[in-house]
Amino acid sequence: LFLNCFHVFQLRQFLILYNSLTEVCFNSCVYSLNGRSLITDERQCVARCVEKNIRGNERILATILRMDVLDDQGFRLDGRRANELRQMRCHVGAVAEGDGSAYLEQGLTEVLAVVYGPTEGGRVRTRADRAVVECRVVDRNATPADRRPQEYAQLLKKVFETVVIGAHYPNSKIFIVCEVIANEGGLLATCINACSMALMHAGVPMLDFVAACSLTCYNDQPLLDVNHQEEVVAQLPRMTLALLVHDKTVALSELSCRAHADLVEAMLEQGKQGCMQVWNVLDKQLRAQFSSIIRAQHVADHV
Repeated sequence: LFLNCFHVFQLRQFLILYNSLTEVCFNSCVYSLNGRSLITDERQCVARCVEKNIRGNERILATILRMDVLDDQGFRLDGRRANELRQMRCHVGAVAEGDGSAYLEQGLTEVLAVVYGPTEGGRVRTRADRAVVECRVVDRNATPADRRPQEYAQLLKKVFETVVIGAHYPNSKIFIVCEVIANEGGLLATCINACSMALMHAGVPMLDFVAACSLTCYNDQPLLDVNHQEEVVAQLPRMTLALLVHDKTVALSELSCRAHADLVEAMLEQGKQGCMQVWNVLDKQLRAQFSSIIRAQHVADHV
């Protein structure tokens, strides 16, 4: 009920902003009503007006949200506690293509990961001693100037090259495609979790399952599982931590900006606990789904 009211409030505020912005820019820029379309000067003026007002509203909203990210009772903007994760839902074998796939919802962030391979290298340069891992992140909502999909693909490659036991598949490649369906914060962590499940579904041997969690810090208080308001609008520092769940080895630690060493240490400790929370949630759902797959296969074998 709280989330529904919050979303209605967000929609109402967006419509108010949209209508006021339309009125302001129309009155400031449109002076010729002789034609159906805007003339060149009017279009340029409207573009400048919209950009200026949006940037101004973003700065105001960021200042307000920084004041209200965590209220006096310890609740965040979406009603969660500081160490509380968003709701998660996963499904392995989500698509028929590829050798393994996994769909993951983490809050309102949705990701689909598909694994192809191990297969022969083809045009990709392979290694004689181990398999080569290649990753690609597809975000159709990203702008051409946005380099994050390429950066995230390189980080995924870095993580899974060290986790996948590639020595079992020399002169071969493993190709991972991670498609972003919706991004409402914590995207890199969601991609890592989805890729781990897809590799597991494909039967690719790994040293351990990699669980990831995003976190930020507000007034020296670490906040787990960052949402869009905290990550983008409030512009708080963000860390993504990936952990091998059984031996507690850090596979990736990515920080969006500089931070004090004491703050980073506190975020790392809280992030490890968050990764284990993510693993506990996914472990229960994966066990239930794999049990269903095994039972279905057992029935099919005896028909």
